[in-house]
Amino acid sequence: MCFEPLTTERFYEYFEWLGYKEVIDVDDIGELKEDIKVKDKDRMLIVEVKGIGGTSTDKECSQIAKHRRTNEKENPGKEVQPLYIVNHQRYQPPENRENPPFTDDQMDYAKSDERGLLTTFQMFTWYNMNLNGILSKEEIKNQVFQHGDIPIIPKDYLLVGKIE
Repeated sequence: MCFEPLTTERFYEYFEWLGYKEVIDVDDIGELKEDIKVKDKDRMLIVEVKGIGGTSTDKECSQIAKHRRTNEKENPGKEVQPLYIVNHQRYQPPENRENPPFTDDQMDYAKSDERGLLTTFQMFTWYNMNLNGILSKEEIKNQVFQHGDIPIIPKDYLLVGKIE
């Protein structure tokens, strides 16, 4: 799979690339809820994608949470994980963007509300890490189910140094 810059329309392809069998572009079926549903064995991601010129407001970060309960009722027995993905400061090159683009309060609220916060650049980084044999698709799939500001590197990895 070749990646162009990630856009809302391309996210379902990313999740298919990760190996999810049931990825639904909710906009295509005419529902005014989350943008994408990603169903896995006993869990499901409901994904909201935003491309913005600045950084996210509290309302934008938490918008996806309002769809959790409906999805839990429609999918009994599945763990439903809301995930907010943002292409923030999209008119600037990635190296000039504020990272993380979330406030401490936004990250704390997302963690306590069991929602994930992610940037498109993190997803692009994971893709490249997979191509270079650093992360497996399974490790990336586990990362997207984290709560709060999702780290690029899995928690069980050991930091052995920093290149300067």
